[in-house]
Amino acid sequence: YYCGPDLLVAPVLDDLDAREIYLPPGIWYEFESAKRLEGGRVIRRDVSLAEVPVYVAAGSVLPRIDPDGNLHAPHTERLWLDVY
Repeated sequence: YYCGPDLLVAPVLDDLDAREIYLPPGIWYEFESAKRLEGGRVIRRDVSLAEVPVYVAAGSVLPRIDPDGNLHAPHTERLWLDVY
């Protein structure tokens, strides 16, 4: 499923060793590894039930908070931008 226009999430629903995932046309990046992938095809990826594969469309900018910061602070001191 899409999470906004830039993220494609491919949940793992059963205990298989691999999953087939359709990537729409364009360039995509694995969120965890930043591995570049060509879209418009089905990819096969080794997965476990503990994983949630996420892919980011090329050209996306993802704002994030400081991973070491306080999640409950009234404002964010630092904003991180991941540019794909």
